[in-house]
Parts: sequence; C-alpha cells; structure tokens
Amino acid sequence: YSVEVQKLASVQTLATGVGPATTPPGGGTLRIELGTWGAGQTTFAPKAGASAVDITVAATDTLADIRDKINAAGAGVTALVMTDSSGSRLLLRSNATGAENAFRTVVTDDDGVDNDATGLSKLAFDPSAGVAVMTQSQTASDAAALVNGLPVTSTSNTLASIVDGLTLTLNAETTLTGPVTVN
Repeated sequence: YSVEVQKLASVQTLATGVGPATTPPGGGTLRIELGTWGAGQTTFAPKAGASAVDITVAATDTLADIRDKINAAGAGVTALVMTDSSGSRLLLRSNATGAENAFRTVVTDDDGVDNDATGLSKLAFDPSAGVAVMTQSQTASDAAALVNGLPVTSTSNTLASIVDGLTLTLNAETTLTGPVTVN
C-alpha cells in the first residue's frame, strides 16, 4: 500500500496572557464545551453526547486553583500552569485529538464584562461570538492521509479498518518525503 500522511491529528490548545501566578484573575463561572469549529471558527457545533461543564471560580482562586478545578471537572480538557521568566499563564488542551474534540470557553465574569482581558474573562475563547481573549496556539484537527491515492481521515493518528486486517499508526507527515510503501 502507498501511504502519504498529509496531516496528523491534533488537540486544541489555548493560553491566557502572562501574569503573576499567585494573583487571582477574578471570580465567576467558566463554561467549557466540546465540539467542532466551522470554517474560520465562525460557528461552533456542540459534540454529540457531550455536555457543557460549568466551573465556579472564586474571586480568590489563583491560576493553580483554577487549573485544579478544571482538571477535576471532567470537561474533556486538561489545564496546566506554565511559568517562565515573563510570568505564568494557564494553558488548556483538549484531552483527545480530532476536530470533534475542539472546545470553547464561555465566561460569566463577576465584574459584569464577559469579553475583555480583565477578570475571569481572561479565560474566554469563543470566536463564533466574537470573543477570543485566550490565544489559540493549536487547532484541533483530524488526521488526513492518502492510501493508494484515496483520501482517508481519522480523529486519531491510528488508521484502523481502512484495509482489512491492517492498522496503521501515523507518526509523521510525509509531505516532504513523499508516500511510503507498507507491505
């Protein structure tokens, strides 16, 4: 079989701006919802079978507290705090690869403004509503390949049942080297 990997499946990753790790951003409610972004992220379709998760954030919660609440919520997203010489930021990433595992974060900020860069709205990301305070560093996408010239996609980097009895694990794009042959 001739296999050309055009794109590996990936997770969505978001980051807040940089600030002091111990300074609470503010209180309110953070809603995390899995789904699929439409072209240009102008629309968002919730993932079938998944429910939006609301996380209550106290005005005294630090980035580490918010990280722990997100990780305990089971929202399909993992949070971590990254610190370097410029300060700390909260990172969010979907737990699974594939376009259907993208997510949006909608904030109800205690300060009454849900889409600015102050308070809890620092964690807002919903381009379909014109809100993108967090920075997206990676989009969620499906793997795309050609097998014997035929296009195939997968939400993960495993192609199972594409051909009877054959499972392929995709490790790298082959766009620079050309197709590989699998016997």
